[in-house]
Amino acid sequence: MASPKDLETLQREVCQNQIRMLTEGIHADITFEAQDGTVKAHRCLLATISPVFAAMFSNDMVEQISSVIKLPDISSEALRTFLNFVYSGSDGSSGARLDEHWFEVLGACHKYCVTSDTLKAICAKSMEKTLNFKNCWLSLEKISILDPARVQAGPFRICLDYIIKNFDEVVKEESFLAVAMREPALIVDVVRAAREASKPVQQPQVMPRYNRY
Repeated sequence: MASPKDLETLQREVCQNQIRMLTEGIHADITFEAQDGTVKAHRCLLATISPVFAAMFSNDMVEQISSVIKLPDISSEALRTFLNFVYSGSDGSSGARLDEHWFEVLGACHKYCVTSDTLKAICAKSMEKTLNFKNCWLSLEKISILDPARVQAGPFRICLDYIIKNFDEVVKEESFLAVAMREPALIVDVVRAAREASKPVQQPQVMPRYNRY
């Protein structure tokens, strides 16, 4: 029976081989045309992680017949970062690139229904590392576009908490006014959340105890 260490080594080798398939285009049968370049990939692997890709490759759609898919809403570097995670199941050496392309990768997860909580969590961590006074409003706006319901968890919650924590400073940024013009309802929600967070926590009242005698 294989030891846990042997299984870990085998799993790592499988991931490395799959990354090699991606980077070298070994037996690739689909080409993505991104904003600024092309990236080769493999239908069978993509179909296993995305029901959207699975439908593209199995139905009578253009993508099933053609070996080229146009993706004008993502850069080639962001696409490679996304596929690197898909093929390996880990961040590998893509951490630095993800810090730069987290929104595009997160957008690809939403668009292609990739349900990996791990990948979404890694995107959220990359966003958190890069948040600052200047970009926090734009980051919140981007996330709200991907998640119109504004689910109070994950990237949206992280960004919202950052803004609330630094509210007095971030409202001075030009990006605040720009986002307020485009998404006034979003700003209203943030202001309400900041107001609620600033309220003092009320201590439960203790009823005095009376001695009956």
